[in-house]
Amino acid sequence: MRYPMIAVALVSSGALAVAGCGGSSKKSASSPASTPAPAPTTTSAAPPAAGAASLTIGETEYKLTPSQGNAKAGSVTITAKNSGAIVHSLEVQGNGVTQKTGNIQAGSSATLKVNLKPGTYQMFCPIDGHRALGMKGTIVVK
Repeated sequence: MRYPMIAVALVSSGALAVAGCGGSSKKSASSPASTPAPAPTTTSAAPPAAGAASLTIGETEYKLTPSQGNAKAGSVTITAKNSGAIVHSLEVQGNGVTQKTGNIQAGSSATLKVNLKPGTYQMFCPIDGHRALGMKGTIVVK
């Protein structure tokens, strides 16, 4: 009877040894991942063109984009694009100039042709206090 007990003990020990040597499909917690994290990306708006003969100003609730435009002295075409949900307008004032678009419906655009001398001009939405809510900016003319 001793031989069967020894045989059972040897078979059991061998089975445990084989199971302990088996591979695992999971990586060990002690080996860190070798794939580096992707670098964060940033998006920045392009600066306004220096001395442009035309400007495009985006209008939304209650912001002008860009809030500062640059233009060359002379005839400047300003396009106001209303990307907001309500009616807006655009007015340019300064250096003896006061010009504005009519009402611009949501999703529409309007154009102003303005003769500008060197200096700084104010631009804003003149509708229902929109200027006080932040729809304002400047145009610097050189």
